[in-house]
Amino acid sequence: MDLLIHLAERVRHSQKPARSFRDIRGAAPYPLMGEDAQQWVSRTRRESDEHRERALRGEVVVNEN
Repeated sequence: MDLLIHLAERVRHSQKPARSFRDIRGAAPYPLMGEDAQQWVSRTRRESDEHRERALRGEVVVNEN
């Protein structure tokens, strides 16, 4: 039993604490992946709209999963 307690304590103390977002804030270059956030939102919305229109016309097979 003492061995289990000892091992559990070692594991608990050897684990690194979880990183906070504040620890890594600013680590990534802006704009991430070379694209402005608003441009990314606009582009992905446009692509989704185009895909939806093609699906409604039957030009695209919609994944049913």
